[in-house]
Amino acid sequence: MDSLSHVFDWNSKVTRQLLEGFAEGFFSKRFEGANSAHWLIGHLAVSRREICDFLNIETDPIGWREPFDMGSSPEVPDDCPPPVELLDDFLAIGQRICAKIQSMSADDCERPMRLIVGNEERTVLHNLHFMYWHESYHVGQIGMIRRMLGLERMA
Repeated sequence: MDSLSHVFDWNSKVTRQLLEGFAEGFFSKRFEGANSAHWLIGHLAVSRREICDFLNIETDPIGWREPFDMGSSPEVPDDCPPPVELLDDFLAIGQRICAKIQSMSADDCERPMRLIVGNEERTVLHNLHFMYWHESYHVGQIGMIRRMLGLERMA
C-alpha cells in the first residue's frame, strides 16, 4: 500500500506547486468549458473527504461540501472558504489518508463496497484507485489553467 499512499502524497505536492504564484484573481478565472481553480481545489478537498468517509477516517464537519460536489455549479458562492483554506484542508486530509492507507491490511483493501461512481460492487482498493485517477484528472486541469494564465510551467 506504500505505492498508493505515495501517489496521493505526490498529488498533494504537485497541487501545492501548481498553485504557487496564483494571484487573487487567478483563482476565479474561468476559461471556456472549464471550472475555476477555486472550484477545482474545493472539489479536490471534498473528494478527499469522500475518501475519508469510506476509509472510516473521522473529519470535522464542513458547511461547504455541496458547492464543490460532482455536478455542482461551476460558480463558487461568496460564502465558501478562500482557495488557500481549501488547499490547507486538501493537504491536511491527504496526510490522514496516506497514514490510513499505509496501515491497511490486504483484508481492509478487499472489503466489498459499491464503486463511488455507478452501482457496481467492487472493493475499497478499487475505489482508492478510482479516486486517485479522479484526483489526478483535476490536478491536471489546474496545470492547464496555470498555462492558460501564462504562468511558468511546473515541468
